[in-house]
Amino acid sequence: MVLDCVGIGVGPFNLSLACLMEPVLDLNAVFLERRNEFSWHQGMQLPGAKIQVSHVKDLVTLADPTNPYSFMSYLKDHGRLYHFVNAKFDTVMRREFEDYLAWAFQKNSLVRPDHGVNSIEFDGDFHVDTNQDGFCSRSISIGIGRVAALPDCLERLEGPNMIHSSAYMDTMPDVTGKAVCVVGGGQSGAEICLDLLSRDPENAPRKITWSTRRSNFDPIDDSPFANELFTPQHSDAHFQRDARNKRLALKQFKLASDGISAATLEQIYQSLYMHRFIERSGLEAELVPGVTLTAVKRQGDGRINLTFVPNTQGQDSQNHVQCDVVVLCTGSRPAPLNFLGSLKGRFDMVGDEPRVREDFSVVWDGPETHKIYLQNASRLQRGIADPNLSLNAWRSQVILDSLRGKSNQSCGQEPSFLSLDKTVQPPLHMDRPAENVRALT
Repeated sequence: MVLDCVGIGVGPFNLSLACLMEPVLDLNAVFLERRNEFSWHQGMQLPGAKIQVSHVKDLVTLADPTNPYSFMSYLKDHGRLYHFVNAKFDTVMRREFEDYLAWAFQKNSLVRPDHGVNSIEFDGDFHVDTNQDGFCSRSISIGIGRVAALPDCLERLEGPNMIHSSAYMDTMPDVTGKAVCVVGGGQSGAEICLDLLSRDPENAPRKITWSTRRSNFDPIDDSPFANELFTPQHSDAHFQRDARNKRLALKQFKLASDGISAATLEQIYQSLYMHRFIERSGLEAELVPGVTLTAVKRQGDGRINLTFVPNTQGQDSQNHVQCDVVVLCTGSRPAPLNFLGSLKGRFDMVGDEPRVREDFSVVWDGPETHKIYLQNASRLQRGIADPNLSLNAWRSQVILDSLRGKSNQSCGQEPSFLSLDKTVQPPLHMDRPAENVRALT
């Protein structure tokens, strides 16, 4: 049987497509996942951590509010809908949202756990080989997620006392009485810094250094007009911009997607206040903004020496930090598409990204009737919202409509309150565009 679509990987993005597709009777599809059970950001499931988006930005609601896989349906299914309303959470706990995703994963009849994809070949149709079965399909949807990104000065993690934030809850070594350096000024770095500051004295480190390339530890911009950037209309407008203005937009709007929750910043500041003035705990805490990690050297005693340089122009000084444990909160990058084999060489590329069409299908040298859809791997082409949960349901609906041969006009939404043209005006300090473009690349 030739299927209409095979999904490769079942994280939140392909899971959204599977949930929107399950009620559609005129499509045949399966979604393959190598794991037996669903997991999402397991390494960052810290107690009390919350997602940074509204619960209505779930798998399906913003595309199909009546779909049975909504977060509200999950709450009702678990008998706690009224309790959730009465609790008045501003946002959802990360653990609860992961449990919601796992609930949808287990219920969806299109999902095939324990199906690791070995290879994909094309001979007029796509042939997907897994550790269990083989599948033949006219189209595929790739949603294999992201992997840890490391600083330019590191090729790999070295030793048990150097970890990436994505593995913090799984592999964090004992830090009692030790010096810990947290590198990275986004939400992950903030949550880990807060966790270290909040430990009981018998489990606490003696020193915490928190560094970032940013000029300060900045809050996320979640104002209404900043959130207009996370709409289908803005994604479409960004898609139409030229390459220079796309890059400028990613830089200009960075804090709308990659800032720290204001509540987390307040908790960190209050914790620092308590340690220094009230408890007088003796814990050393050093927050260092505006520096870039340039070298990592392991010493003979097992400790790690980190070299930072200031980002201020004209300063050539270096700052050396010795620590026992390093936590790299340096973001993520799209996972490699090794299972595609020679197929990947047939893609049209935009920098490091496969070029995509408006329906998120890859531009390649194969027939247009057989499409390769790409989820969460088009940030440059689609804007800051591409890796975010905000447009998850809409993007899945666009892909679903494409599979059914229908056009999608931003899901029938009214125009944005902002005038979204094809250009982005650079910030006032960007007065030399040519140099700025080189810096951004």
